[in-house]
Amino acid sequence: MQATRNPSTHAAAWKARAFAALRADSSLSVRLRRYNEAMARAREIEARASAGALQIRPVGGMWRVCQGDAVLAFAASYRAACQSLAALETVGGAK
Repeated sequence: MQATRNPSTHAAAWKARAFAALRADSSLSVRLRRYNEAMARAREIEARASAGALQIRPVGGMWRVCQGDAVLAFAASYRAACQSLAALETVGGAK
């Protein structure tokens, strides 16, 4: 049985591991690879924890407003995406 972890604590542990990788006694390429892998894991954990929050994500030359994996709006500029996000937050987003 696996223990339930607090996502923010779990992500913080991976961030600490990433920073420790930078200080390790290894070659620069190895330290950078380990740092990038640990930070990617921390970002993934944080993203899963905030899956219910509305987010603006870049895609190609466009911006999209998402909630978890659901795309709620597309915009050609970041400013337009912010306006769409504000409008969705006003009406409560997709629940």
